[in-house]
This record gives sequence, structure tokens and C-alpha cells, in this order.
Amino acid sequence: MTPRIPIREKGWELHRKVNTVNLPITEFDHVAAIDCETTGLDPENDRIVSIAVVLADLRITDQNTKDLHITLDPEISIPPDATKIHGIRDEDVVGKEKFSDVAKKVIDFIGDRPLVGFNVQFDKQFLNAELKRNGFKTFSQKKSYCVADCLREAWGYGPTLDHAKKQMALLMGESSTAFHHKGHNALNDATDTMIMAVLIKNVPFDRICQIVGEPNPTKKQLDYIRDLGGDPHNVKTRQEASDEIDRLKGWQNGRGRNEAEVTSNVAESSSDGRSSGFVVAVGVVILSIVLVVICS
Repeated sequence: MTPRIPIREKGWELHRKVNTVNLPITEFDHVAAIDCETTGLDPENDRIVSIAVVLADLRITDQNTKDLHITLDPEISIPPDATKIHGIRDEDVVGKEKFSDVAKKVIDFIGDRPLVGFNVQFDKQFLNAELKRNGFKTFSQKKSYCVADCLREAWGYGPTLDHAKKQMALLMGESSTAFHHKGHNALNDATDTMIMAVLIKNVPFDRICQIVGEPNPTKKQLDYIRDLGGDPHNVKTRQEASDEIDRLKGWQNGRGRNEAEVTSNVAESSSDGRSSGFVVAVGVVILSIVLVVICS
């Protein structure tokens, strides 16, 4: 059972009328919000280790929803990098059901509802690969809608799930704790995605546009920070990333200038030493000549 979803905010009234903006998610009522945690990013070679489906009516902002959450034995080893993301280890899936054992249960639970996901193509591709691998009809023809794409249209950039939750919580006033804080848990992420879908369905689109917030750092920025010797985990917004890059470049430039100054000083010292040695040598020669002349 997932929590009821009251939506409140001081100073403005929530309208239940369907948005007139052409966002596909607003065209549907009964949906299945999905999320998958996997062993990697390749649907052909990686496997699902956890799947969650939350059934909801997007027209209702205060409802009890039905959910299905299953941890699976992927039948392959779970890489450490994947465990770092979702926390599921090989020992956690020992004795768990395989996808082939639960495929029909998942299909029947979803029924004829369209799929909604935060990055729905990722989840749909993995789900289709598992269904095909086990001899079931895929969801290739099933309509699916991406919450991140809806928010990209509103905000002008594609947010991460955590960033989207933080911004969308501003629409819920005292009820903002309805979003789960622990990400990369299939049931939490599917539930949070469903809550955002309800908001997108019911809240006027211009209101969503007003909570645009700061965009996430780009992959290029994060890679550049790493190349400069910084920690990309320390920045949360695109502006913070830009500031961190300037700081790191300034530090490197300052270090380069200092090294150049040291090199220059050493060179000057060496040059001065050579000049002094030359002057001393010339003086000795002249003195020798003078002594020779006097003696003669």
C-alpha cells in the first residue's frame, strides 16, 4: 500500500481540469508507473534485479494506490558499480524468483494500462528484453510516457529524478514529504514518478513552469571537473559546476604561473652566476697580464 497523496499549497487553488498544453501524459487516466533496477545499462546483456509497478488514476489527487514490488534473481552476477547505485548485492538475491517466474504476474498486473516512468524508455527496454528472452509478448506496442520529457518541456532541461522531486515538492506545500528521499529503490521511484504524473495531470502547466529551479550539471561539465582533478559529486547545479570549473582552472593556472616564476628565477640565478663567473675570469686574466708587464 502506498501513501495517500494530498496536494495543497497556500495562496492558490488546485484545478482538476485537464491541461490544454499538448503533454501526452494528460491524455490518460489509469496508468501503470514503473521502475526497474538493473545490473547495468545494456538491456541485451544486463538483467532486472528489482521491478516495481504502481497503479493509479491520474485524475485523483488523494488516493490509495495498488503496487507490485519484486526483487529478482538476475541469474548473472551483480557488478559492484550497480550495487553502489541501488544497494542490491548478489547475496540479496539468493533464492529469489527469476523473471520467468513472475513475468505473467507483471503482465496481468499492468493489464491494458499505458506505462509511465521517469525515464520510461530505459525501463521499457529492459522489460521488453526480459519478456522476449522468456518467450512472452513484449510491450513494444504499448503506449508509454516519460515524466522527465514532460518536465523538460516545462523547464527547458532534463532533470534527474532527485532534482525533479525537489522542485515538484514545491507544489505540495506541507505535504512535500510525500516524496521518498531514498532514490534508486524501485518502489520508491515508481511511487514518486506516479506522484509527479498526478501533479502534471492536475496542476496548470504554467504553474509547473514557474518552479523551473536550477538545471543539473551537464555530463560534459562533470567530466571536465573530474579531468581537472575535482570531485563532480560536490556540485548540484549547472552554475555550481561552472563555478567549480573556473576555480579549478584558476588554481591550475596559478600553479602554472608559480612554476613558471620559479623556473624563471632559477634561470636568472643561473644566468647571474654564469655572468659573475665570466667577470671574475676576465679580471683574473687582466690581473695576470698586468703582473707580467710589471715583472718584465
